[in-house]
Amino acid sequence: MAFTWEQHAPYYDYVLTFQRPPASVFGAHLGAVTAVRTVGKWTLWKLPGPRVDVPPGPAYPSEWAYDPAWRPQ
Repeated sequence: MAFTWEQHAPYYDYVLTFQRPPASVFGAHLGAVTAVRTVGKWTLWKLPGPRVDVPPGPAYPSEWAYDPAWRPQ
């Protein structure tokens, strides 16, 4: 699964990664996240807030969820 900062970060408080270098997940936004805890190959990352609680598109499931070219407005 690919994490895209613009598409995913506004809607989450945390991201859990498995065996991934943080720069490959967060790219230029690496300085904005905080590693909460690492256990084995898993790392929990705290994203900066505040989180956006308004959905970016129509209610799930919808065809936008399966369209890789879709981007929030």
